[in-house]
Amino acid sequence: MVTEPETLEYHQPFLDIKVTSITFPRLWKNDTLNLSRTSKSVREACLPCLFHSVEILFSTDGFNGLKSLIESDARYHIVSFTYVVPKLLKPNFSCFQSQLLTPDNYVEITKEMYDASSKADEYPSYIVIYKALHNIYKEQRNIIDKGVDLSILCLTFRALPRLTEVGLSFYEAIKDDLSPSPFTAGMTTTKDSYKYHLKLLQSVRVLRLSYSSSPLELLSRYALNIYQLNMCYMVVKHNALQDFLEANKRSLYSIGFYDVTITESSRLGSRSKLSSDILCKIMKVSQSSSCRAADCGCLPFRKEGWRMLLNGDNHP
Repeated sequence: MVTEPETLEYHQPFLDIKVTSITFPRLWKNDTLNLSRTSKSVREACLPCLFHSVEILFSTDGFNGLKSLIESDARYHIVSFTYVVPKLLKPNFSCFQSQLLTPDNYVEITKEMYDASSKADEYPSYIVIYKALHNIYKEQRNIIDKGVDLSILCLTFRALPRLTEVGLSFYEAIKDDLSPSPFTAGMTTTKDSYKYHLKLLQSVRVLRLSYSSSPLELLSRYALNIYQLNMCYMVVKHNALQDFLEANKRSLYSIGFYDVTITESSRLGSRSKLSSDILCKIMKVSQSSSCRAADCGCLPFRKEGWRMLLNGDNHP
């Protein structure tokens, strides 16, 4: 006798919010994003992880997105905010054709490069370079002249009740297909870019620097009243670090670092990995406790750096 198979009743599994709050932070962000699309309840559970750290680009689209973000409920979950800023093009773009890259200079540069490689099709045309740089310049000046960046950032910091860390990440404004190249040399102003963007640090308590030590060198003699400094993937001059730490010694409570190399300007070629011992010698303080730490947002997945906690007697 043939019997009918039993009908199995399907029950949707119950999602335990307590478990998800532990599991989600261990997932890649893209995996969490995909998971959040499965249902409304899952999305709500994912929100603290998805919006724990946000990254905003200095651009019209970036500021429009930021405005929408701070008007949504997602703002209550933001703890870390990274502001990605470009090097600014020189403010007088009218000198492009007359000084920076004249048509005659373009022909000379192209000829030299062609003679060296015999591949003329590798080089962008003069009009392509001009249009690309003019578009970048136009957007930058529109943001700066109208004060779009400063006004939206002021609103942002007041609208994020859980914000504890602000990161400033610099990038080249000129795209890779145009830079670095002799066509775009001298068109950005590095020092003025840092001075302009670093206005953001006036009320910041946690400072994270990665990849470039130039901002640290620029700020080396300024007291920022920060209590935590994080440094990742940097080569920094001994004198610049010493001056910065000395200026901020009274407020600093902890220093985190990962893959930081320190150079001695007085000894050509002298390099060493930054350590707690070196930091204590630079700051002329007693040996402080240090521990493995993975709380810096720029660390690779499952990688740990070091964090040095300064003793209370270092802060009169």
